[in-house]
Amino acid sequence: MNPLMSILAFLRAGYGYGRLIAVVNPCSLLNQEDLIREIINTTHDNYLMIIPLINGECNEALNVLSKVSAQYKVVNYDPGNPLSSLQDVLDIVNSRGIIVINISVNSLGKYVFSIVDEYCDNCGDCLRINCPAIQLNRKPVIDTKACIGCGICQLVCSRGAIIRIKVS
Repeated sequence: MNPLMSILAFLRAGYGYGRLIAVVNPCSLLNQEDLIREIINTTHDNYLMIIPLINGECNEALNVLSKVSAQYKVVNYDPGNPLSSLQDVLDIVNSRGIIVINISVNSLGKYVFSIVDEYCDNCGDCLRINCPAIQLNRKPVIDTKACIGCGICQLVCSRGAIIRIKVS
């Protein structure tokens, strides 16, 4: 399902049970000006759109956001210290907003991530980012050969079940 449509459906329905968070592929923003405009003009003030830009892929998404006068914050992501990026997000974390996470693939590959089964309670937060390295077995599992080391899964895991492993 399109995350933008999901956010809009919840906003239109008057959802009021907590924060709406969506990880949005930047390419899906292209030609979606009306939808984005409707989301940002809503009176609901508790949503967060996270847009990962990997090596500038679909950088035109920033043009779309500017075209609809969306306010957004760009966070330069350091895969060597993924949790440090959270510090940059704190100024909008309690309000609505759009965060663009700028990830340079050149800095990736030093680490991969793994799920500690004992801490994972199958909440599904990591599955919602649609990472091709994360598969659902009995519980979510990260294929370390497919993991590029971006660490976004660790950022979204509110249970602390995802750990970073240094690649030798």
